Amino acid sequence: MRNALQFLRRPGARLSATHVLHRDYETRSRLDLRKVGAFIYAADVSTQVLCAAYAVDDDPVQLWWPGDPIPLEFKEAATDPAWIACAHLSNNSNSSVLSGLA
Repeated sequence: MRNALQFLRRPGARLSATHVLHRDYETRSRLDLRKVGAFIYAADVSTQVLCAAYAVDDDPVQLWWPGDPIPLEFKEAATDPAWIACAHLSNNSNSSVLSGLA
């Protein structure tokens, strides 16, 4: 988390952000993410979001569980261009999963 903030606070950095939202989803599915890719995996009816860990800037990590209201920080990051949202995976599956929450 600190690396993203340090970059944004560098003198002359081209990007500026009010906040950085870090998030990581835990999911399960009958499909193998590596074999079918993020979009097919996220769209499959067997794919379930188990929880999401998230933090804003260097604040403590929080957990979101299915059935809970979507955190205000998620909505703020989605609508305010001054926010940066970071998903922690090596592919785009977090973004695909997030689109299924809305």
